[in-house]
Amino acid sequence: MPPGADTRAAIDAGDLTEALGALLENALRHSHSRVTITQQVAGRLLHIAIRDDGPGVPEDQLHRMIRRGVRLDESGEGQGIGLSIAQEIAEAAGGALAFENAQPGLRATLTLRCAAPVAGDQASNPSIRQRMGS
Repeated sequence: MPPGADTRAAIDAGDLTEALGALLENALRHSHSRVTITQQVAGRLLHIAIRDDGPGVPEDQLHRMIRRGVRLDESGEGQGIGLSIAQEIAEAAGGALAFENAQPGLRATLTLRCAAPVAGDQASNPSIRQRMGS
């Protein structure tokens, strides 16, 4: 994608909202004071990274985070399904979800395919932005 291009992910807007909501909720719950969100385009892939400044996760437990019903932190509310749903949404859209310790904190990276440009697309056209998930 050319620099400055209007980047859109090939995913339903509602699904993207649900996945990002689950990832942000998790980051906010475990952060000490800061959550950052960054995006990067590499070829035809969009990487959205959400990082908190919390304690992180033991390396041998990272793979368990996306199991439905599994909660690594038993304190507080929740049923242990948010990250599992985010994973399912990513995979259904042809993407991926990865977790890694960020020293400090945890980084969740949602990787999605970039949407193909729509003929006659205008960034100011809200109906096109809605269809394309932005």
